[in-house]
Amino acid sequence: MMMSNCTTSRWELKCGYILKILIICVATAGIILSYFASNTCQFLYFESEEGGSWMGIFKHDSTSNSTIQEEKNEMGSLLVTEGCFVYDRIFDLDAPTEILFIIQLCAVIAPSLAFIGILISILELFFCQFLGSFVTTSILFLAASVVQSGTFGIFLIDPVLIYPGLCFDTECEIGDAVYFSASSAFAYFISCVLLCCSPRPIPCLQQDCGNRNKKYDGLSSIARIRTSLPPPSIAATNETLNYDDMEARRQEQ
Repeated sequence: MMMSNCTTSRWELKCGYILKILIICVATAGIILSYFASNTCQFLYFESEEGGSWMGIFKHDSTSNSTIQEEKNEMGSLLVTEGCFVYDRIFDLDAPTEILFIIQLCAVIAPSLAFIGILISILELFFCQFLGSFVTTSILFLAASVVQSGTFGIFLIDPVLIYPGLCFDTECEIGDAVYFSASSAFAYFISCVLLCCSPRPIPCLQQDCGNRNKKYDGLSSIARIRTSLPPPSIAATNETLNYDDMEARRQEQ
C-alpha cells in the first residue's frame, strides 16, 4: 500500500493537494453560511392584521403592536425597541412546538459534523492518513448536508405557536436565511462529492515517502539506460573466440 502511494505520479499528487484544499475551503464556507442562517431571524415572514413577523431558527422579529418590546431606562422613561430577538426558550422540549427544538438541534449538529470532517482533512493533508479516514470524512460531510437540510422543518411550524394571539391568514415568504441554509447544505454535499472523486495525496510532512519516490525515479532511470544499450555484435563475439583458439594452440606447441 505504501509502495503504491509512493509511486503515484506527480500530476496526480498535485491534483490531490489542490482538491483537498478546495474541499476544506468549500466545507468552511458551508459552516459560515450555516452560522449566517442561524444568526438571523429572516427565515420566514408572516403577514397579519397587526403587522408582519419574521421567524428564524434561534431568533424572531415582529413589527406588530402586540409584540413590541418595552423597556425602561434609568430615568424612568419608556423605551420602545424593535428588532431581532432570541427566543425565550432555546433547546427546550417544553417549548410551544417541538419542531423548533429539532430545527435548533440540526442547526448546531450540521456545522459540528462538517468541522470534524475539516479537521480530518487537514490531518490527512499535512500529517498522516489513518485507516478509515476517507470513509469517515465522506460520511461526516454527507451527514452534515442531510442534517442541515433539517432546518427547513421550520416550514412546518404554525406561527400562532410563536406569536400567540395573532392571526396569520396569508402565506409565508422566505428570507435570506433560507438561501444561506440551502447553500450550506449544498456546500457540504459538494465537499463529499469532491472527496469521493479526488485522489488521496501523500501528506506534506511525510518526507520519507518523498525520498522513496525520488530513489525509485533514479533507479528506474538507470534501468532504462541499461536496457537501452545495444547488445554486442556477433562479429565481435566470433573474433574473440578465434583469438582464444589461437592462443590455446600456441601453448600446446
